[in-house]
Amino acid sequence: MNENRSSHGWLVVALLLVTVAGCGVHSRLASQLATPQGPIAVEATVDGQADIATSLDGNVPKVTLHFGNHREVVVEQDRILVDGEKYPGLPAGAKKVEIDVAGGKVILKADGQILKK
Repeated sequence: MNENRSSHGWLVVALLLVTVAGCGVHSRLASQLATPQGPIAVEATVDGQADIATSLDGNVPKVTLHFGNHREVVVEQDRILVDGEKYPGLPAGAKKVEIDVAGGKVILKADGQILKK
């Protein structure tokens, strides 16, 4: 009977460790960018809290991802802005934009291909 109690105690400790280790904030978000050629899926994975919104800036549709300490990524058809720095527009025919934020570093992909500044 002592063996069962000892095994049960270790199981509880192991479950608590797994629960605590899994408590970090990780955001997975999605939106759609409406373009004349059709919708483009925008997906984001952020190692922290974040929010995503679709809006119009005049006649320009855009998706904005807010994260971290006042940081943002803005996706438009003709350009992408990361914290105000301009990246090239999306390649013609792009169907999906991925935004990955880990350790404060932003990686952008269009249809699986990394976008360079």
